[in-house]
Amino acid sequence: MKLRIVYILLALLFVLGMLSSLFTQASAQTVSPTPTPTGMLPSATPLANTNTIYLFQLSQNDIQLTGPYDLTSLVFDLPADWKLTGSAELNLNLTIALSLFADAPTTLQFSGTGGNLIVEFNRQVVGSFPLNQNGETTLQILVPLEALKPVRSDGRQELVFILDSGFSCLVNQQMTVVVHNSSSMTFPHETILPDTSLARFPFPLYQATIYPDSALIAIPDQPTAEELQSALTVAAGLGRLTGLNLLLDLTSISKISPEVAANNHVVLVGKTSSLPLIDQLELPLPPEGGKFQTPGGDENDGIVQMVHSPWTPQRVVLLVSGNTDAAVVKAAQAVSTGVLRPNTAPNISVIQQVQTSIQELSQQSDFTLLDRGYNNTLLERRGTDSVTYNFYIPPDRILGADAYFELVYGNSALLDYGRSGLVIQVNGQPIGSVRFSDTSASRTMNRVQINIPPSTVVAGANQLEVISSLQPIDNCSVPNLRGMWTNIWSDSRLHLPLIPTPIETAQVYDLGDFPAPLTYDSSLNTTAFVLQRDDLESWRSALQIAAYLGDRSNGSISLLQAYYGDEVPDSARSALNLLVIGMAPELPIVAEINEFLPAPFETASGIATERNMQVTFRIPPDSPVGYVELLPSPWSKNTLVIAALGNLQQGATWAASALYSPSLRSLLAGDLAVINDQQVITTDTRVDLPEAAFLPTAQPGLGPTPFSGEIPPVTINRPTWILPALGVSLGLITLILLFVFYNVYAQNRRRSERSNYKAQELKNKKTTKENE
Repeated sequence: MKLRIVYILLALLFVLGMLSSLFTQASAQTVSPTPTPTGMLPSATPLANTNTIYLFQLSQNDIQLTGPYDLTSLVFDLPADWKLTGSAELNLNLTIALSLFADAPTTLQFSGTGGNLIVEFNRQVVGSFPLNQNGETTLQILVPLEALKPVRSDGRQELVFILDSGFSCLVNQQMTVVVHNSSSMTFPHETILPDTSLARFPFPLYQATIYPDSALIAIPDQPTAEELQSALTVAAGLGRLTGLNLLLDLTSISKISPEVAANNHVVLVGKTSSLPLIDQLELPLPPEGGKFQTPGGDENDGIVQMVHSPWTPQRVVLLVSGNTDAAVVKAAQAVSTGVLRPNTAPNISVIQQVQTSIQELSQQSDFTLLDRGYNNTLLERRGTDSVTYNFYIPPDRILGADAYFELVYGNSALLDYGRSGLVIQVNGQPIGSVRFSDTSASRTMNRVQINIPPSTVVAGANQLEVISSLQPIDNCSVPNLRGMWTNIWSDSRLHLPLIPTPIETAQVYDLGDFPAPLTYDSSLNTTAFVLQRDDLESWRSALQIAAYLGDRSNGSISLLQAYYGDEVPDSARSALNLLVIGMAPELPIVAEINEFLPAPFETASGIATERNMQVTFRIPPDSPVGYVELLPSPWSKNTLVIAALGNLQQGATWAASALYSPSLRSLLAGDLAVINDQQVITTDTRVDLPEAAFLPTAQPGLGPTPFSGEIPPVTINRPTWILPALGVSLGLITLILLFVFYNVYAQNRRRSERSNYKAQELKNKKTTKENE
C-alpha cells in the first residue's frame, strides 16, 4: 500500500514538472560581488608620501629569466609632482637556481660558473653581477641621477633585466633567475607643484603613473539642467581621453569633504553665481562683481581655468564655468575635446564658440604608412617588441567588409622560425599573424594581406600594432651579434573603404547591445539623460554612464544633453534616445511611458509587473529592487528609451550600475532586466506579444496616456495546445487513482473472502469432531 502511494506522488510530481515547463523561461545570472563599481572613488586617494616603489605596484608578477640568455623590461611613469634629487637605489630580491646535468664534468663547481645579471636603467648599464651561488640573495644597485632621465619618446622610465649565462653553452647546465615582485626602487625626491598649463590637458588630472588618478566633479547644490548636462559632458570627455582609467565621482558644493578634496583633483562645474568656492581659488581671471570680464568678450563665453588646489597644492582644481548656462555648456564641450588653447595665461582658456555640427572628414581609402608619416621600422629586440600606427574613422561611417592591411616585411635567417613571428592587432584585438621561414628570409620584402574585421574598429582614433617575437636558432647566440631582426617597411598599406551608415534605431535591439545604438553617433548628440530633481545619487550613477559612453563612442567632442524628468521638451522626446535614471515614483516621465514599458508599474510603490518571468515574487515596498527596461520611444519610431529605475534609491543605483559596471553589463539581455545587487534576471517580453504592441506609431495631436496609477490587465497569449494537454494530464491522473483504488478494493475483498473461508472450514472441522 505504501509503495503504491509513493507511485502516485511520483506521477503527480512528474505531471506538475511537465506543466511548469510550459511557462516562458527567464534567465538569472549572478556574479561575485564587486565592492565598488568601476569609476567611482572607493575612498580618498592618498598622496604618495614615500620614496619607495615596489614591483608589485606596477602590477608586476615575479620575473623569471631562463638561461643561457633572457631579457625582460619594465616601463613605468613616476608621479608628476616628483622632482628627483639624487641617485636611486634598486633592492632586488632574487632566487638563483643552477642545475648541472648528468653529463657535466664532475670537476666543475658552481662557484663563478653561473653567469651574470645585467641591469639597465634608461638604456644605461647600472650594474653587472656574477651569479655564483644557489638560493635566495639580495642585490643593491645605485642608479646615478643622470641615468634617471627618460630616453623613451613617451617620457617613461625603463628598467631592463638581462641574464647572460653563456657558460651554459659550454657546459651542460641550466640557469634560472627569479626577480621577486617584492623588489623595490627608492627615488629620493622633493615634491613640486604640478604644471597647470591647459596645453597639456588632461594632465595633471590624469598622469598614468603607478598611483591611481582620481577627480571629484563638484556641481551646485541646486544645479540647472544645463549645469548638470555640463558635468556629464565633462565626464564623457574625460572617459574618452583617459580610457576610463581616471576614477571619477560626483558631489555637490555643500557636500565636499575637506579630506576627499585634499586627496583628489577637483573639477568645479557651474555658473559663476552658483559656485561660492570660486572665491577660495587663486584664478588668473577672477570674477568681478560676480561675473567674468574678458577683454572684447561676450557674456556667453565659456571659461576654463586650472589652478593648484587650496586644500592640497599637489592637487589641482579645474574650473569649467561661465556667466550663463549657455557659457557653462560651451566650456564643458570644449573640455570634452581635450584641446584647450591658452588665453592671457597658460592656465586659462576662453571659449567663444563650439561647432556642434560634426564636419565630415574626407579620407583616402588607400594609403601607405609613408603617406601617414611613418618611416621604415627595424625591430631587433630579443623576445617581444612592437610598433604602433594610428588611423582615423570619421563619425557616421563604418568600415567596409573588404578592409585589409598589407604588411610588407623582411626577416633575418638567424631566427628560430618555430618561436619567431609577427602578430597584428587592431585596438588590442589580434587580427592576424605571420610565421617566418627560409623563403621569407631570402626575400628583402614580403607581402601579406590581413583582413581587418569592421567590428574591431571604432569611430575616431584607432591603433594598428605590429608585435614581433624574435628568438634565435641557438639559445647560445650572443645577443650583441644583431642577428635577430625584422623590418616593417613603410610600403605597407592600409585599405580602409568607408561606408555611410544611416542610423536606423527602429530595428530590434536588446539590452545586450548596449551601448548601441547610442554610440552610433560618436558625439552622443542623439542621446539625452532624463534625471530626477534633487537626487545626487542618481546623478552620480549618470556620471559613470556618461564616462562609459564617452569612452565607447570615442568622438572628438561630447554633445550629449540632459533634462529633468518634468521638463523634457517635445523636441528632445521626438528626436533623441533617452536614458531615464532614478526612482520610478519620483519621475513624471515614467508615468507617461508606463503603459509601454516591458514591466509597467502597478502602483506608486515603484514595484513593476514582471512579465514573462517564470516565477513571480512578492516584493515588499521597503525592499529595494532595480529595473533596466528598453522600449521604442512612444514619440518616435527611430529612437529608443532605456530606463534604469528603482523603487527605492538603492534599487535605482543597482539598475544604473548594470549599464556601466563590466561584470553586470555583460549579463544584460532581452528588453527587461531585474537587478538585485549583483544578481541579474533577464527576459524578453516581446517574444509572445505582437510586435505592434511594442512599436507604437505617434499620431498627430495624440500623446501617451498619463499614468493613472492603475494598470489594465495583461493578456497572455498561450499556445492552443496547453489546455488540451492539461485536460489529458488530469484525465491520466484520474485513471491512475481509480486503478489504484480498485486494486486496493479487490485485494481487501479477496482477503475478506479467504478469512471467511478459513473460518468456515475451522467451524466445519470442529462440528465433525463433536459429532464423532
